[in-house]
Amino acid sequence: MSARGHRWASGPQPRRRPRPLAALTRSLLVATAFVLGGCGATEARPDHAVVPSSTRGEAGVWTATPEPVDVNDLDALARGTGSRADAQLRAGDAAWKAGDSAAAERAYGEAQRLAPNDPAPIVGIARARQAAAAVPTGFNSAPENATLRAVTAELRRAVAMDPSYAPAQLELGRALLVLGDGEGALSCLSKAVAMADRNAEAHSALGIAQLAMGQLRDAVKSLERAAALDPDRAERHENLGTALLLAQRTDDAIAALRRASMLAPDDAVVRSNLGAAYLASGQPTLAAVELQIAVARAPDVAAHHANLGQAKLLTGQLDAAATELGAAVKLDPKLTSAWLNLGNVLAKKDLYPDARKAYEAARALEPDDPTVRGALDDLDKLEKQQPKSKHGTSGRR
Repeated sequence: MSARGHRWASGPQPRRRPRPLAALTRSLLVATAFVLGGCGATEARPDHAVVPSSTRGEAGVWTATPEPVDVNDLDALARGTGSRADAQLRAGDAAWKAGDSAAAERAYGEAQRLAPNDPAPIVGIARARQAAAAVPTGFNSAPENATLRAVTAELRRAVAMDPSYAPAQLELGRALLVLGDGEGALSCLSKAVAMADRNAEAHSALGIAQLAMGQLRDAVKSLERAAALDPDRAERHENLGTALLLAQRTDDAIAALRRASMLAPDDAVVRSNLGAAYLASGQPTLAAVELQIAVARAPDVAAHHANLGQAKLLTGQLDAAATELGAAVKLDPKLTSAWLNLGNVLAKKDLYPDARKAYEAARALEPDDPTVRGALDDLDKLEKQQPKSKHGTSGRR
């Protein structure tokens, strides 16, 4: 998930940064960071609607009491009814915001005991358990996670209790994203947005689901809405910028990612994605500046080295490019494009046997990739044209 303190679930609770949702392009090998943040903790909400706030007593009977409730605030689970169950929901909300997931789960559990047919405590318990178990939060990043699967089953029960309860739809949608169920997530998150149109996190999560389902144009619209509603959070602009890169709107992507880097100048993934945008726009020198920062901030991330190696290759710094790309494949031997670019660098240095090894490593990962096959064909031609003395690892450097 997050060194930036930005999370999927509500409350200022530290989370790990999400895994990449997708690579932007094969050649750039970008670690795309779609980070879903808290459900509007900093969002201005001037509009309040009077809606029935529901409580269930020990007998599990609904009591509808008109209360001023902000329909766009999906963080708070307490409804202000004054019931004993609602008091426990309020205590759970306070513990969650304080980052105490254990205390939050206890309070939400007591609320569930008092109101067993209310979906709100189920949502709170789900949030607390995911935080306590450090469940990953990237798309398809934990499809077999036992905690998440158990939580998802409970969230389905919460949605069945009350399909119009937006926090349950949002939480279930985000859980399904992590499980890799883009279609199910899209259904839940579309409902959440319909019920809470001014909630930035709902729009952001919906945008991720739309990306997962290949609905790029709709995803950009959702992420634009999220950034407009929550303009001071770097993650909103970062998500938007990455989607714009996928849509090949490079200039707009650079603008969004520059905004993200201004809000989070020390964030390695933001700087890496901005560097990737510069690469996509044909500005490798500017890209290298951003990617150097990314590598310095997070030296153990293979994608940062791969992107920097790409920038160095494009600026003719072959030794530096070889170093970065070598570091990338050492950190992650499954990065096909890093192997491919490493082969390109070695071929330019006339180190043909080493280049072939890199290309063969890329082909082993993706045997049907036409780019890899083309690189090997080009290498065959080069080897036929050059004297044998230059074919070894001791050739011209």
